[in-house]
Amino acid sequence: MATCQLRSGMLTVTVRVKGQPSASETFIDDKAGRTAAKEWASRTHAQMKLGIFVTKATKRQEEAQRKLDSAERDQFDPTFRDAVDVWVAEHASKLKSYGPDKGRIRLVKEDKNLKDRRLSEIKSRHITLAMRAWQKEGLKSSTVRNRCRVVQGVFRHFMPLNEDLKNPFERVTRPKADEARDRRLMDGEEEKLLKAVQKCHWKHLGTMIVLAIETSWRQGELRQIRWKEVDLKKNELYLPKEKSKTGKARYTPLSPRALAAIKSLPPGIGNASIWGPREPSMAEIVNRFRKTAARAEMSDFRFHDLRHEACSRLHERGFPSVDVMTFFSGHKTLAMLSRYTNLYKTKSIHERLAEIAATAL
Repeated sequence: MATCQLRSGMLTVTVRVKGQPSASETFIDDKAGRTAAKEWASRTHAQMKLGIFVTKATKRQEEAQRKLDSAERDQFDPTFRDAVDVWVAEHASKLKSYGPDKGRIRLVKEDKNLKDRRLSEIKSRHITLAMRAWQKEGLKSSTVRNRCRVVQGVFRHFMPLNEDLKNPFERVTRPKADEARDRRLMDGEEEKLLKAVQKCHWKHLGTMIVLAIETSWRQGELRQIRWKEVDLKKNELYLPKEKSKTGKARYTPLSPRALAAIKSLPPGIGNASIWGPREPSMAEIVNRFRKTAARAEMSDFRFHDLRHEACSRLHERGFPSVDVMTFFSGHKTLAMLSRYTNLYKTKSIHERLAEIAATAL
């Protein structure tokens, strides 16, 4: 049943059906308003009879719920691009590997196969399409695998927050890892490299190269050395666990050559960097070393290859693997150390075998 009430030029129509809340609507009291009022009353009465009428209060509640659901979805099922930002802020930026990974994360975040999709919408086919696109760009398998590691890190961060989120990598076949690099310094190359470094604008790169060869420290560990971590009396370097990739502190004994290299630097004290007023960035070291290697006609040689060289030399000099791991390289496992040890310079090994044989006689 519908009733009408006229007040101040406005027509209020109320529809009532037994067992249901009443519904009211207001219209202008003119020909068009009265026509609209009759249509609304007829439609509303029919919907009430069928039990499908939705009140204004219910509509407001549903709209509020939709907004809540949308906000919750944005929080727990964001687009991949937004999810990367959250993952970086809450997790990745706190990792020691974040510095070298920043560029990789930025590129993955803007990948056209992923960026605008919500996490729940990303399936195995999208990951596969992204990997194929990366491979078409000519990227190495290790680079593709590292980009996949970024995507997987994002999903691992959000999966505990969203029980409906599935791991899209379950049906994805990643490219096989590249073979470990076995590049070492050939005869005469160290001399060529140290001669070429004299033309480098940064005068301490030669010292860093020598320390890399003598200590087997990582580039990121070398560039962060402070004078308070150098003990010239005990001839050793201290690496705090906060600066170590593995999270373990270590003391590295300095060879006479490494000690001489450090003493060649302008002296400092306390928390000052041994490299001068400003600590060099990773990118600066890589770029300067690349140019130096090119001048030495060693364009295929990277700074990180110095770590391979250092680990291999330590083994050739007779240091046990455990000592190399504990005092020099800081590797967690022998398996990882073996990837950095390339004993193709076997002369010293043969010499030691001959010494052992002579001692036995």
